[in-house]
Amino acid sequence: LDMVKEIDRVCKENGIRYFLYRGTFLGAVRHQGFIPWDDDIDVAMKREDYERFLREAPKLLPEHCALQNLRTNPAFPLLMTKLVDLNTTLIERIYLQLPIHHCIFVDIFPLDGYPEGKLEGWIFERLKWTYNKLRCVAYRFGYRMFGLNRIMRSYENLLKRYPCSCSALLCNYGNWQGKLEY
Repeated sequence: LDMVKEIDRVCKENGIRYFLYRGTFLGAVRHQGFIPWDDDIDVAMKREDYERFLREAPKLLPEHCALQNLRTNPAFPLLMTKLVDLNTTLIERIYLQLPIHHCIFVDIFPLDGYPEGKLEGWIFERLKWTYNKLRCVAYRFGYRMFGLNRIMRSYENLLKRYPCSCSALLCNYGNWQGKLEY
């Protein structure tokens, strides 16, 4: 909760829009707090606000907080950011072997647009599928040897092609779990 308060402070000071997302939003509405079985906090921002947050937050966050993403750590395997509390330890088994901060975190997801035309959407979906397969190979068989960071940056550039303001659909590609993310 303290980290969410820091996100809120940084966003208010910089006119950045954000919102609670997924189970965090549901918990706030349905439980007036946290869902008892939910194990994290999720925040989302449209890409434009997300990029501004990434620029401004490092200057304003307390020393014990840091942003962890593919820009701050080449071994980070996701298209999102984690605000981490460096005074804590939390090891996610799936990322155990990666040289990243293993701390308590808040997930911060960028939301991007989606192509309008059917053909462009079909091509986009095939490119996403290809990047996801490349990401999986690089992650499983050695992130350095297979250039995970280079793959992830190219993938992110693909996703940023469709601004939220020009799209009827918004999507969280940072934690892709199928069509439910639209």
